[in-house]
Amino acid sequence: MRKIKTIKNAGFCYGVERAYNLAIKELKNKKNTVYSLGDLIHNKQVVTELNELGAKPIKSLDEINSSSSHLSKGSIIIRAHGINKETNKEIKNKDLKIVDATCPFVKVPQNAVKEYGNKEYFIFIAGDEGHPEVEGIKSYVDASQRLIISNHNEFKEHLFKTWPKKAALVSQTTLSFEIFSKIALFLIKEIEELVVINSICDATNIRQKETRELAEKSDIMIVIGGRHSANTKRLLQISQEYTKAIQIETEFELKKLWFDNLENIGITAGASTPNWIIERIENKIRSFFNGEIYE
Repeated sequence: MRKIKTIKNAGFCYGVERAYNLAIKELKNKKNTVYSLGDLIHNKQVVTELNELGAKPIKSLDEINSSSSHLSKGSIIIRAHGINKETNKEIKNKDLKIVDATCPFVKVPQNAVKEYGNKEYFIFIAGDEGHPEVEGIKSYVDASQRLIISNHNEFKEHLFKTWPKKAALVSQTTLSFEIFSKIALFLIKEIEELVVINSICDATNIRQKETRELAEKSDIMIVIGGRHSANTKRLLQISQEYTKAIQIETEFELKKLWFDNLENIGITAGASTPNWIIERIENKIRSFFNGEIYE
């Protein structure tokens, strides 16, 4: 008996849904030119949808002609991952309406870095170097006062002659709690005064837990989400610990042969994956077997 099951909390998380709704609301105001500074979320299909509705994507503020007469009527949407301190200051100097779609949970590590950085704590940022969220977080403390670390094994490459006496540890909101815990446990042994701020959002923890539980019972896991989505990549890594797992973005990537002779099909999805994509993928899998799938 072939079965297909999707984790309960698949689809947009709170922060992504909030950002999407803010963007849609602003785009309905036809009086404004709406700029999107970077991709609003890490999902190509949603970004394409917003662009088709009129959002003008820009990679930097330099692309906006400051002498244009329409700027006073324009809006700029800040992505869900947030932006760095310098860009934030620059935007405020533009004659633009600011629509801040930064996820409220992303502001937790940003504020913590500012607070403890000002108190002269050394800052450890657990996360992926180069990720937009981490780029924003790290900008709130001087480069000489911080270290970005993606897992505890990297400390072998960053040996301190003298470990800082006091430090704070924050996390990218989509990091695996297991990775964060190992980093924290390593630092506890080395730092005399360590403040640990677990800034991984609840939605991330819940989604990873549900994915792990479903993967343990599945013959294959289909992981839906953008190729550049950090939280989707972590769901793929978790799934691969227990079973065969394949990441896709749309139903057009599915192949029937993946499911031949398999009974338990599991589906999980990143926080930036809209429900309509999940539904299309579920329906496509069902179509491979003429509806002979039991929930």
